Amino acid sequence: MKKYSLILFFLITLGAKAQGNLQFNQVITKSGYLTCGSSSDVLTVPSGKVWKLEYYTNSNDEGGFHIYINNIQFVSGTDSRPVWLKSQDNLRYSQTTTIYGTCYPTYYFLSIIEFNITQ
Repeated sequence: MKKYSLILFFLITLGAKAQGNLQFNQVITKSGYLTCGSSSDVLTVPSGKVWKLEYYTNSNDEGGFHIYINNIQFVSGTDSRPVWLKSQDNLRYSQTTTIYGTCYPTYYFLSIIEFNITQ
């Protein structure tokens, strides 16, 4: 049985095709200041590229800092976890009212690694 499983594994592996390889292109950093109720410009992943949003933080421990990917709220506050974005995905960030009804301005920082998709 192991023999057949091994043969099947190799047949599947040899027949699989990747969509491309990733080649490091650049590091993109965004930082600045968001006032109450303000939002960043929309950043769009260029064609033939993928982004890894590696790190993000803000100076406001009270909340209200939001990151949106394709207009869906991805994260609030200072919780930083990596996320991959494909070509044509949109990214923006904003500072809004917290759950306690107060809005605090904030300094923010984002670190993005951009990769080229190669064949």
